[in-house]
Formats: sequence, C-alpha cells, structure tokens
Amino acid sequence: MNEWKDVSNLAEQLDFFEERYGVKIQGLFITSNDEFRIIITGELYAREGNKLTKDIQLIITVHDVDGRIVDRGQIDFQAAWFFAFRAFSISFNLPISLSKVAKVRVYPQSIC
Repeated sequence: MNEWKDVSNLAEQLDFFEERYGVKIQGLFITSNDEFRIIITGELYAREGNKLTKDIQLIITVHDVDGRIVDRGQIDFQAAWFFAFRAFSISFNLPISLSKVAKVRVYPQSIC
C-alpha cells in the first residue's frame, strides 16, 4: 500500500453557488494513496442558522488537463434531517492517472 498524499490543491469551490443555495463547504481535503484513486472529505454547513432551506446535492466533478469531466459523483443532504453541518466523504476510482487530473470541482445545487 502506498503512502497517503494530500492533493487538496486540485480542489475548486464555487462560492457563488454556495451563496445561492445557503450553504458553505469547509474543511475540504483531497487525498490519494494510489495513482488512480482519490478521496474527498469535508463538511457542509448551513450558511445562516442551523437548517437547510431546501434539499441539497453536493456535486463533485473530476476534470482532466484537457478540461473534460472524467468522473462525477454526488452526495444528497435532506433539509428535514440536517442540523447545522454534516461531514461527507466520497471516493473515486479514476479512469485516468492522478497526474492527468487538473481539478476537482465541488459545488452545491438544489435537488429538483
């Protein structure tokens, strides 16, 4: 097993999406111990108060150096079960080498 390395420099957050949906993503950490695997962890906070105003999906897209989305995941947060913040973690088995990953974009959207 390889040693874990911090690749959080690949993270891209979209503050204007966080503002629009009333949340804040904090503590974002991206790590890898394999050239084809990453794990993204963090916390989703309600921006004002302790409740979400609507159900939220956290979208994570992995982009290659040519700007293509090579993988995508999502985590759902239901307003009815949310209080103040919630920790999250998601992993990806990449179809390309980590050295070809340009960014990992993390942003919220409402669940339709």
